[in-house]
Amino acid sequence: MKKGITMIKVLYVNNNGAGFAGVKEVQVGLTLGSFFQMEMGCESPSNYIIKVNGEVQPSSYVLNENDRIVCYPAKFEGGLA
Repeated sequence: MKKGITMIKVLYVNNNGAGFAGVKEVQVGLTLGSFFQMEMGCESPSNYIIKVNGEVQPSSYVLNENDRIVCYPAKFEGGLA
């Protein structure tokens, strides 16, 4: 990371409901867990499958420039458990 850089860009895809996809600017050093809380508010991460660059990552994963974050509901509406 270049010295003096305080923000990075990540691609965020939310496949919940109507969905959302776009580039988000976040602080350097932000963890996946903190990003999820900022974007999803009171939703529980256990209700979602969250992948970064195609792989499931722990909430402690530190986001990097150009990471691709995809959020899927763990259970789709009307689906059987």
